[in-house]
This record gives sequence, C-alpha cells and structure tokens, in this order.
Amino acid sequence: MDHRSMGAAGFPRDPHPREHLAAFPGRVAAASTGMGLGSIAAVGTDRAGDEPWAVDVTYRSPTGSPRLVIKTVRSPHGLSPRGLPVENAEVQLLRFLGGAGGRERGLVVPSRESSAANHARVRAAVTDAPAAPVDVVIDSDLVPATRIDALGAVVITASWHDQAVFLTGTPEHLGTLELHTATSADVDHL
Repeated sequence: MDHRSMGAAGFPRDPHPREHLAAFPGRVAAASTGMGLGSIAAVGTDRAGDEPWAVDVTYRSPTGSPRLVIKTVRSPHGLSPRGLPVENAEVQLLRFLGGAGGRERGLVVPSRESSAANHARVRAAVTDAPAAPVDVVIDSDLVPATRIDALGAVVITASWHDQAVFLTGTPEHLGTLELHTATSADVDHL
C-alpha cells in the first residue's frame, strides 16, 4: 500500500527531490560547480523492496540530453541479499546510452530482440575497454576511482563511505572530477 499523499487527480504525487535525499541512508554525491554542469535537472531513487537502493542525480544539456548521471549506491549492509540489483559499469553505460542518443553509438530502438543485441554490444565494449585509474575529489577528499571509456561515453566508479558512486557521461564533461554531498539547496529549484 502506497501511503504517499495524493496529488492532482487523485494520483500519488512524486516525492520532491529533497525527500529522495532525506530517505537515502547515506550521503548522495552531486557535481560541484567547478565541473561546469549547471544545476541538477532530475533526481530519482531506485528501490530494493521498501528500501532506497540508489539515488541518481542527472545533469542535462540545454537540448535535454543527459550530460552526466551520478548514481550513489548504498551499502548492501542490512538488506536482504535476495533480489538486490546489479550495479556496475556495464549497467550504467547501457542506461546512459539509452537516454543519450544510443542509436548514434550503434544501439538500436529497444525491442525484445534488440535489447539482447544492445546488452551484448555494451558488454563487449566494457570488457574490451582498459580501466584507467583516476582520482575524484568528493567533499575535498581525494577518492581513487576507475575510468572506462566505451562507445563514446565514460563510466567512472569510486568507493565512497562504504557506497559506490558511478559517474556516467560524455568525455567532455568528465575532465574535472569534483563532487560534494548533495543538500536540499542543490535541489530546491526542482
């Protein structure tokens, strides 16, 4: 049973991004102003059962295509291991390309048949891509990370406070890697 308050026309309202941040049992990473991405365009939560599993913070270009998605995934401690989602570079790249002109990078319009082909293409690209060490600054701390360049996009994976942080975007938006803990001030405009 959904106990959220009701919005227009009697449908449950979507929680404000402040509520996504408050419900998450850890810190949520967001881009610092030095990255030049502008304001957060969207915030969403993935759930595992009734528990928040991950928070996506999305930055978009003026045309609306994703520039960068920062996904903070909570530690699995305290959660049942049954049914936990898989979060890795392959999954992040597949999701990003699906929302960022994946057809231009060899992906096809999703269908049952093409979905397997898209997965296979992304899996092969990630497997073949060399992983390079990089450093990400989060809350002024240097955090070691791994960078994979594949299919015209980049996935950076870091471990931060017993959580995983994935930065997925285009190479031109991932030169400066400076993040901070998101606060309600980061999402009040939404």
